[in-house]
Amino acid sequence: MRKCGGTPFLLTENNNFFGFHLPADFTAEHEWGIVNMKRCFGIPNPEITCEPFGLERRKATIVPDNLYLIEKDKEIYLFMDRYKFDNGRIPTDLTYYRDGIGGTWDGDGFGIVVSKENENYCNKIKEIKQAIDACDVAVFLGGGGVFENSGLNVAIASKISKGNINVGRWR
Repeated sequence: MRKCGGTPFLLTENNNFFGFHLPADFTAEHEWGIVNMKRCFGIPNPEITCEPFGLERRKATIVPDNLYLIEKDKEIYLFMDRYKFDNGRIPTDLTYYRDGIGGTWDGDGFGIVVSKENENYCNKIKEIKQAIDACDVAVFLGGGGVFENSGLNVAIASKISKGNINVGRWR
């Protein structure tokens, strides 16, 4: 996995949380797509002209067996790794920034870490994990602009409105 190209942020609409955005960096790992990650979530990968379309194309149908929520003394980690969890091994590049959130991702997995000092982030990371466990999550690339790569979005599917799935940048 490769560290995000900037600080991850919460996806919100009208101050209602619906997911996390992990910005892309100019690395090969962020350019190859997320086919393997989608496979782990049971997300179909149909031809562009075939159904399903829209949100249904991005929704998980299974809970990955390589997804972990780990609480340490000062951090909470949510990550999906191509390797099975091994003796507390957390991805080495999964550290947080000054504001208490950090992320990493590639085509096979992702990681989000939050500082326990930020109660809002702690609640949100647990909310995303609950959504994943309920198969109420959408995983997709988006949020890039003309001069930037699309980042990874991990979002609660039932909270995504029709209007915001195509928005360029959320805050």
